[in-house]
Amino acid sequence: LSCKKQRAFDSKRSTSYKQLHLGVEVTFGTGNIAGEINEDIFNVGNIETSGDLNVSVNDIVDIDGLTVTGMADVDINAGRYLYSSGTIQNNYASTMDLKSTGNIEIAQNLENMNGVMNITGADLIVDGTMTNNAQAGKIVLNNIANWTVNGGTGSYSFINNGDLDATVSGKTY
Repeated sequence: LSCKKQRAFDSKRSTSYKQLHLGVEVTFGTGNIAGEINEDIFNVGNIETSGDLNVSVNDIVDIDGLTVTGMADVDINAGRYLYSSGTIQNNYASTMDLKSTGNIEIAQNLENMNGVMNITGADLIVDGTMTNNAQAGKIVLNNIANWTVNGGTGSYSFINNGDLDATVSGKTY
């Protein structure tokens, strides 16, 4: 199918779209393409993956939740802010990298069952519980300024049965 037949992004339907007025042209072996570089907030629904997943956005990443069910490498890199309104869950012996130059906020739970979670950002805020549940599990907090786990109703805020390697505000845990 040609590009013209595919559904395309409609900036008029976005409430967060910003026109930057930056033109771009790419020349390759059989021709060229031209367009504009603009800005918008990237929102992905609840993601479930058993394969590799790489998301890199210069501004804001907003997801409804993320579940890894198979052997996979997951790399989510948000330029300014990473937000999940759902639970982020690593259910397998996989590596999950969550990165942001700003805050990482998870409105529900952060659960690592058997893999490695590398988290890099300014502040880490988990409004539910944070669980590192297996002896093979490892959570690595890299240069986090503030680490807040608010806990869920009737539950502990942080449950660690695995390996925690954390540098928060210059202190190592």
